[in-house]
Amino acid sequence: MALKDFLQNFDFKNPDWQNLPDDWPNSRLVDLDSSEVGKLQGVKTLWESLKPEKPEQRSRVWTDPEGYKFLVQWSNAVLLRYLIRKFTDTLPILNRGNYRNLEESKGKLKDFKGTVKDSINSSAPNSSNTPLNSFNRPSEHRRKAQLDDAARSVVRNIEEGYKRSTTKQYLDFLSYSQASLEEVKGDIVELAQDGFLKSKPKSTVSDLGINLADFHNGLKEIKGFYRNLEDVYPVLAKIRGGELTVEQFIELINKTDFLLRKLVESLEQKQNKNLKFYQVEQARIQDAIKKRW
Repeated sequence: MALKDFLQNFDFKNPDWQNLPDDWPNSRLVDLDSSEVGKLQGVKTLWESLKPEKPEQRSRVWTDPEGYKFLVQWSNAVLLRYLIRKFTDTLPILNRGNYRNLEESKGKLKDFKGTVKDSINSSAPNSSNTPLNSFNRPSEHRRKAQLDDAARSVVRNIEEGYKRSTTKQYLDFLSYSQASLEEVKGDIVELAQDGFLKSKPKSTVSDLGINLADFHNGLKEIKGFYRNLEDVYPVLAKIRGGELTVEQFIELINKTDFLLRKLVESLEQKQNKNLKFYQVEQARIQDAIKKRW
């Protein structure tokens, strides 16, 4: 609404704060005459003295800077990121290490079939210990990086959202976390379809020796920096990326998604409660103004 129109229609006995002018209360005084400027100052004074406090200013109160550690949503996301890294390390990657291993193995490879080139083009034994095995397989570096980043994003957005000062901001960051979780789910399904991730019907996270409640309790007891998750939950050290199944990932993803949805529902109820309080406060102030005038 234009400032001039707002002032013309403003009623001190029944003020309406629903449709404030653009850039209020710092609206530009363009085209206002002296009487309108005077009325504007009176409106601003009334608005500043009687306006109810916006609910978001007091909607987020936390005392523990690492309070997100008490969220099962967070501990599940941390575990998911860890298992994702375990698995993505099994993807075929062409990196400097592969090339270095190839250079170091040139002598042995030449003995095997004359030259490295002849060995690559020949029907060499398909041994997982042969540097050429990883050298010949297609690189999945991009997919590894994207999946690692998406899993990391699930965790970081829960943490950052927890520290935000308003419920609305917290909800925004939880939505980012949910979106990243959905990206992880899509990649996991696709990797299984492409033959990189094995399927074992009815396999569960508990088959890995992991109890989600115990893992959560272990994490929330840790304060400050810790070296790695295997120090906190030693069972993880026994897990091999090649043993993980698509069913285990989907189970953990679905459980985390459900808990995030429940957290969002709880925060939305809190936000609605604050909004209702704000509306009641606004009605009370308007009633007080009517009686004053």
